[in-house]
Amino acid sequence: MARVIVSGTLGSIFVGMSGASIGAMIFDTATIPFVVSACAGFILGAVGFYRDAVRKSQRALDRFPQLLQLHLDSNFPHRGFDTWDASRFRSRVFGGSWVLQSMLVASWMTATGAIEVRSPHPSIHNIRVPRGRRFHV
Repeated sequence: MARVIVSGTLGSIFVGMSGASIGAMIFDTATIPFVVSACAGFILGAVGFYRDAVRKSQRALDRFPQLLQLHLDSNFPHRGFDTWDASRFRSRVFGGSWVLQSMLVASWMTATGAIEVRSPHPSIHNIRVPRGRRFHV
């Protein structure tokens, strides 16, 4: 929830200030253009965050179906995700329903810490350079 608010707020600030600047140049006033463009910026920022979260959660579902099944069942026990067949935990199944997508995003957000532990990013210190090779920057 906080991430959506931050994303929407940042969108609101940037689009609102841009709209206010354009409105001041055209109409010599910036109040109404700022309000309208700030509202549009918040909506665009929140929708953009949600679309990105859906994409990332579906990718995580394909990579870690058992982990997401655990989080789906713990977050939404009334839906009976523990009785679902393992083959149903695929992005194509969840992509067909906005309700399932919404549940998947919420469960992905609670599982993010476990996903980051399971798939650490390679550190720059772990990269080995073959002897005799030099890289120029």
